[in-house]
Amino acid sequence: MRDDATDAARRAQPILACAVLAALLAPACDDAEVPGPGVASSFTLDAGTAPDAAPMLEDEEPAGGEASAPGAQAPPEPEIDYPTGGIYYFTANVRASPTRKSTLLGHIRRGTVLRIDGPQGTDGCADGWYRLVDSMGYVCRTEGLRVNDVQAYVDSPSPPHQPWFDAILPYDYSHVMRNDVPAYNKIPTAAEQKEVAKWLAERRAVLEAQIEAIEKALAEGTVLENPYDIVAEIKNPDGTVETVAVPDAYTQDVEEGPVPTDIPFKFVTKILLRGFYVSLDKKVWRNGSLYYKTLRGLYVKSSAAHVIAPPTSRGAELGGDLTLPVGIVTRMKISAYTSEDGGATIKPAKPMTYKRFSVLPIIEEITTGTKAYYNVGGGMYVRKGDVRRVDRADPPTTIKEPGQKWIDIAIKKQVITAYEGETPVYVALISSGREKQNIEFKTPRGFYAISSKHVTGTMDNLYATDGPYAIEDVPWTMYFTGSYAIHGAFWHNGFGQVRSHGCVNMTPHDARWLFYWTDPHLPAGWHSAYANKDLKGTLVKIHD
Repeated sequence: MRDDATDAARRAQPILACAVLAALLAPACDDAEVPGPGVASSFTLDAGTAPDAAPMLEDEEPAGGEASAPGAQAPPEPEIDYPTGGIYYFTANVRASPTRKSTLLGHIRRGTVLRIDGPQGTDGCADGWYRLVDSMGYVCRTEGLRVNDVQAYVDSPSPPHQPWFDAILPYDYSHVMRNDVPAYNKIPTAAEQKEVAKWLAERRAVLEAQIEAIEKALAEGTVLENPYDIVAEIKNPDGTVETVAVPDAYTQDVEEGPVPTDIPFKFVTKILLRGFYVSLDKKVWRNGSLYYKTLRGLYVKSSAAHVIAPPTSRGAELGGDLTLPVGIVTRMKISAYTSEDGGATIKPAKPMTYKRFSVLPIIEEITTGTKAYYNVGGGMYVRKGDVRRVDRADPPTTIKEPGQKWIDIAIKKQVITAYEGETPVYVALISSGREKQNIEFKTPRGFYAISSKHVTGTMDNLYATDGPYAIEDVPWTMYFTGSYAIHGAFWHNGFGQVRSHGCVNMTPHDARWLFYWTDPHLPAGWHSAYANKDLKGTLVKIHD
């Protein structure tokens, strides 16, 4: 979904009161939260499968498979024959000790198979706690751990494939191409599809009539009813409670917004809108139709969704001859120049050009006539105004240890730089919040620390003021305060310009690099990890 929202999504607002409530209840970071050349998708049919072939079983494993996290070491050969366990709930908590009240260390997602030791106590877990042999922490059997029965776990129900830890994206994604797309919890019959389509058409007609009536009233200058007559208590993410105005419409039985919450079909779990994204597990042919099975076990017709190819653009690792200051090309391409007299005279080095996202060393700045240039080495020069300059920053006073990791985010330049002490090690373009469009979209400034890291995390807001959106499994997500995060964005390639609702967008490649570089460390096979007093998160400095 594009961060500026689709026209269809904007038109789908049911009544003005809905928009007022959306402004009050919208999460802090709700990036309308994903092209350069794409990469070949790992999401493919098994060889020989075709529309006229035997139907593909919905629990058949997809092509591609899983891969271990980069740099992760293989588990040591067991000294004893530990039992294995598989996670069959969507996520299972990992605790620091075998008690429900102990520190939450992270999560393991469904589909993970690991070695365990136990049970080791039942404090807050009637079925027993099991120690993770190859990492740390304990998992409660009651939370979806199947012990010493991995084959039964794998066979029924079939788990989704594990994330591709060594790929640009951990999963494949599909972009919903039109409004009112059903997500089924089973493959529907033809009659069921017609029944759902009829209901959706009738419902859409009602919504369009409401929108038309509001637009007419506004055009005629009709005074609409004051929506600020009722108040309610809203609980904030930090636990505080505030009193806010609530529109009258929400105390009455009114027509739903563009995303239905009351669906009269047991075989339909949700309705998707144009611009939504779903993460994919596999493809399934049934009754002559192709469906995408999502990681959450739902089925979406392929005719309504498009598998995307992510942007492959990236920043640069720094070191050796490439260190700050550098210039990052933000235009599609820029001209290169050369000089035979040390910069006294500059002329075009046709047909030499530099492409967008190129990271160039800045050796010196020179002025020839009225124009300023950067010497970028190799006898080449670029115009000063053609690149985004990034200079070295001093470490915050809280950085005490040599080589201690920290992140510098410059909002005006839309640049992120990773440091180890005073040494810059990575630089890339970002997209931060569109605060000039809406102050609610402002990316917070200040000093923070990575509080949790997630291979993926879903981001949605069905009541966003600029249109509802939902993106399953946003990749390489690193929360630093409240619901604000640094994360990969596969739905746009506008890095270097503001795009988000407050989060810090990075290209998938850049976000993945930062994800594995930052603390807290993510143990192999885990889906998320949380910082705590013993496992500190990497410092994040955000400034204008």
